[in-house]
Amino acid sequence: MEFYKLEANGNDFIITILDKPTDYNISLLCNRNKGIGSDGYINIDNKFNVSIFNSDGSKANMCGNGLRCLVKLLNHLTNKDCFTFYLDGNEVFSNIENNEISITMPSPMMLKQDNGYYVTLLNNHYIELVKNINSFSFNDKHIQISNDNKCNVHAVEITNTNQIKIKSFEYGVGETLSCGSGSMCAFYVCYMLNKVNKEVNVISSGGKITCKCENGKYILKGNANYIYKGEYYGL
Repeated sequence: MEFYKLEANGNDFIITILDKPTDYNISLLCNRNKGIGSDGYINIDNKFNVSIFNSDGSKANMCGNGLRCLVKLLNHLTNKDCFTFYLDGNEVFSNIENNEISITMPSPMMLKQDNGYYVTLLNNHYIELVKNINSFSFNDKHIQISNDNKCNVHAVEITNTNQIKIKSFEYGVGETLSCGSGSMCAFYVCYMLNKVNKEVNVISSGGKITCKCENGKYILKGNANYIYKGEYYGL
């Protein structure tokens, strides 16, 4: 199996082109001890349909960091700057300029409020606002929320109207250094509550990305890095 390894804000991905994900044991591929090792697996077909999987093999409907990695790879392979992807029929637009990758995402939607905010962005997220992100730790309650709702769970601190900080526990993966779609959902909640401006920096352990709402469109911006190309024989 020929594959590419890329990362965005510490979120790393195995990416294949024109492959059949059903041919692979994805949880083994993503295993850091017995496989290649990654937070997720992505495949793109010849019609730019994108399939995304968590490291446990479960399907993910959206991944902002993973899509930035895919843009970086396709730019490297084709030297093109703009791409349109399809995630279960949903169009996602992207472009890259000086390694700054922009993903125009579907609009987030608030599902409900219950001691936190449940938001969907093709995949589901639970946002909990906290006063001090540095003293926050995910506990059994958060893991239960993730498992019961098949959602990513995020703790969010609003530091000022231009910046928020986030910690992420991703369904099917565990705690990660960053989550792109989760960052956008966190921004969406804070923006809807009128607590931040229409463009903010989102700071995670993996680094900084920018989320903004422009003319009703939600745009995620950040870089991504090509790590290596390889062949895997352990199938």
